Formats: sequence, C-alpha cells, structure tokens
Amino acid sequence: MEPLDGKTQNPLARRRAALIVDGCAAAQTAIRDVLTSEFECEAAGTVEEAMAAASRRTPDLIICDSILKNASGYELCRRIRTDPRWQDIPLIVLTSNPDPDARATALEEGADDCLCRPFRPRELLARVRSLMRLRDARQELLRHNRALERAHEELLQAQLQLLEAERLATMGTIAAGLAHVINNPLSVVWAGFDHLIDSVQRTAVGSSTARAEATGELEEIRAEVRGGLERIRSIVQQLASLGAPEDHRRVSVSVHEEIDRAVAIANGRLGRVELKRRFEGPPEIQAVPGYLTQIIAQVLMNAADAVAAQPQPRIEVRTRRTETGLEIVVEDNGKGIAVELVPPGLGSGLGLALCQRLIQRLGGSVQVASQAGRGTQFLFCVPFEAPSVDLSLRPRPQPPFGSREAAG
Repeated sequence: MEPLDGKTQNPLARRRAALIVDGCAAAQTAIRDVLTSEFECEAAGTVEEAMAAASRRTPDLIICDSILKNASGYELCRRIRTDPRWQDIPLIVLTSNPDPDARATALEEGADDCLCRPFRPRELLARVRSLMRLRDARQELLRHNRALERAHEELLQAQLQLLEAERLATMGTIAAGLAHVINNPLSVVWAGFDHLIDSVQRTAVGSSTARAEATGELEEIRAEVRGGLERIRSIVQQLASLGAPEDHRRVSVSVHEEIDRAVAIANGRLGRVELKRRFEGPPEIQAVPGYLTQIIAQVLMNAADAVAAQPQPRIEVRTRRTETGLEIVVEDNGKGIAVELVPPGLGSGLGLALCQRLIQRLGGSVQVASQAGRGTQFLFCVPFEAPSVDLSLRPRPQPPFGSREAAG
C-alpha cells in the first residue's frame, strides 16, 4: 500500500482524502488520474489494507472494486458502514458485472453509488462531486442542529434565571412590607412584656419561699416568651434581608465567628443536641459580613427540628479549604428524606429561600444529600472570588452515613 499522489501537501490548505481499494495497479492509477486534481489519494489492495488505511486517516471518499483479493468489495462496504467513525463516508463500488441487479446489490450492502466498468472519467468525477455535496450539506445541517440545541439550552437557562429573579424580586417586595408592618407592634409587645414581668415581681406578696417560687416561675415564663419573641424577630430580620437591595461588598470576615454567632442564634432550638464543630478551612474569607451567619443559623435550626425525635440527636459543622474557596458542611442524623424526594432547590420556606439568595450573592453554590432515616447533609461552597455560577441545588449520590466519603 502506497500513496499514489507524490505532490507535496500544503499543511495550510488540506485537500480531501480519497481511499482507492482495488487489487489492480493499473485500475488504481486510472482512478487516481480522475481524482488527483481534488483529492489526495491513497491506495489499498485488500479489505484489511483498506481498514488499516482508514484507521490511520479517515478518508473523505472511498472507491472500491466489487472483487478484491480473497474477499468481496461488499464485505468492505459492510465493515465500513458498521463502524460509527465511517458511516457517513461516500462510498462508490465499481463492478464489471453488467447485470442490472449488481447496482441494487451494491446499494443494499451500503454503497452510495455503483458504476460499471469501463467507467467514463467525466461521469465518475461528476458522481463523486455530487456525493461530496450531499455529505457537505448533511454535515452543515448537523452543525446547525448542534448550534440550535446549544442555543435552545442557553435560552432555557436564561428563562429559568429570569423566572427565579422575578420570583425573588416579588418575594423581596412582599417581605419588606411585612417586615415593616410586623416590626413596630413587635417592639411594643417586647417592651410591654418586660415591664409587666418587672411589675409582677415587685408586687409579689407572701412568704419568702412563695416569693422565690413565684420568681422562678416568672423567670421560666420570661425565658419561654423571650424565646418566642426572638424567633419572631429573627423572622422579621429575614424578611427585611430578603427585601434588601443587592450588596456585593466583600470584606475579610472570620469564618469561626460567623459560625459561632449562627450557633448562638440557633441555641434555643438546639436543646439537647450534641453539636460538634471541626474547622479545617481558612479562618478568614472575603465575604459580605453576616451572610454566613444567616445561612448557617437557618440550616442549624432546620437540622435541630429534623433530629428532635432521635434518641441521640447529633449535628456536625465542619469546614475545609478547597482549591477555589471555603467548603462548609452541616450534617445531621435526623429523619432525612429519600433521594428521589430531594427538592431541586432549597425549598419554599422563607429561611431556606433566604439562604439560597445569600449564597447567590456570595457567588457560591449549595448541594444537599439525604437518605430517609439516615440524616441530611448540606454542603456550601463559597469561592475566594465571586464568579457567575449556576445556583440550582443538584442532588448528588449519598455515601453511607458515617463513612470517610460522607465525612468529607
């Protein structure tokens, strides 16, 4: 097997490649003379030589004789057409059989055209050009289809982002109004409650033991009511934050202090929960102050609710450094949810909607992994720099709880 065209090929102007498969050297030369003005030709005498040549360099055209050494040209047709790499290569069979059925047989075996010998050079070249135009048109159509598919995907993503932005904007407007309406009477209730408790304590009568018991009961009541008021105030603050204008100013914040404040906020809900902290990430990161606190506090409160029924409730907060930023994991051993029920977002609750918006402002992402009866894991990634990212929450396969992989 040898190249039939000895001309030097210009690497900047690649010509198309044609593979001529014929056991007769004279026939190879005759075909080359027809194609050499438009193709760089290579020849093979057997099916195996042809397959090896096609593997080295995928041809743009194959012309083969119907009768080859130890094989039929139709075998080459079948082998070419069953390989995905070569299924669209124009293939012409040359036959000396004058039977009209010979052309039908060639087409049935995978050829695109069939010519009888002796062929006329002008007709062969015309048929080759016609097949190449058809192939070019198919490839151009495929390129356009791929471009349309990409454009369609980009359009869908843009539509989803616009819908999410509109939803958040509407929620923010409503939230800001509710925060304003609730905050004023809440302040009055708070001040009036403290004044009422103080007045009751001052007017308490009876023995010292009775007064001590009354004072203890009042303190318990005060703690319970103050806890409820703290919760209402937290909701109001979340409402206000949700309706606040975008603020992307990032400064150096202490990751440990932000998490400590989040634990303090959620402390009333944690109760008997065993809370573990493991900090292996950077102690400081560029972020908007308070964002990490609000995010972690909300997830901790949700986790506290999830583990409430467990005999030994546990929550772990850990951090680690990644190549691009900080990773924060909040993991619990609560009731969890089945993987197929993990929502495509953080959920419809106000607090989790706020978490998603704050993560968006930080340019980060969030993933959730959960199994029914095995617990839930929230993983937040905050980059050192704030790139434009997809904020959808993608469920990921959950490794066995307690495994090294699950522990990050």
